[in-house]
Amino acid sequence: MEARLLRRDDQVHWDYANTSQRVIFTHDPDFLRMAERDSDHPGIVFCHRTAYSIGETIRRLILVYEVLSAEEIAGRVEFL
Repeated sequence: MEARLLRRDDQVHWDYANTSQRVIFTHDPDFLRMAERDSDHPGIVFCHRTAYSIGETIRRLILVYEVLSAEEIAGRVEFL
């Protein structure tokens, strides 16, 4: 399912993730600030853009998926 949110502002992405109960994966620090203001969200996984290769980023995302349940990541920010 495509959300069609390309080039939409951060608040639209935030609202969509909350409404659809989807974790946000991002390198945008604006989402960290949003999470500080509102801890009622399905979760955020944050990674600095140049921290890892794409392959390593995917491996780390899979690990987060395998280790944390939806209930455990809700309201939290996980850093890769």
